[in-house]
Amino acid sequence: MCRLRLFYAIRSDNDFREFFSDFTAGLRRVSPELKIVPPENCHMTLCFLGDVDALQLPVLKNLCRSAAHQASFFDVPIDSFGAFPSLRNPSVLWLGSRQCPSELTAIVSLLEKSLRENGFNIKSGAFVPHITVARIKKAGYSFLNAGVQLPPGGALFKVRSIELIRSILTSAGSSYETLEKFYISIT
Repeated sequence: MCRLRLFYAIRSDNDFREFFSDFTAGLRRVSPELKIVPPENCHMTLCFLGDVDALQLPVLKNLCRSAAHQASFFDVPIDSFGAFPSLRNPSVLWLGSRQCPSELTAIVSLLEKSLRENGFNIKSGAFVPHITVARIKKAGYSFLNAGVQLPPGGALFKVRSIELIRSILTSAGSSYETLEKFYISIT
């Protein structure tokens, strides 16, 4: 049995990747020891599926297709910077949205409901729309007074498709392979 590490996500467009590159260049100047996410890996995870039997791929693709066909184009305002678990003791730095658009919440809810109905065991909880920008391995590191700020107005993360993505873990970090991309309707 072949197992794949999978998740549903929205990939960034070129405009956002440029914003992301500029922002992470500033982070690198403040903290050179950060493990910055490469711009080509920039995405917003909708639902992490974990290790899944490859035989389930047709079902997972159909669920993604259905969610995309029920959605319309929208943008997510990226207007906040934070960390998990906190800026005082971060392990992950992220860009996010103070106000999660209802369209985004609807897609995530539909995917989670469809997955459960099809026998997938997924974690659910409050969805926090975010884009991981860096990881921190150093214990005791604080980002509270680092002076990192988003440019005025932040950026827009355009939602035009949903992707089923395979995550491949290596010693150099994660790489991502889009298994299927489903476009959202314009209306």
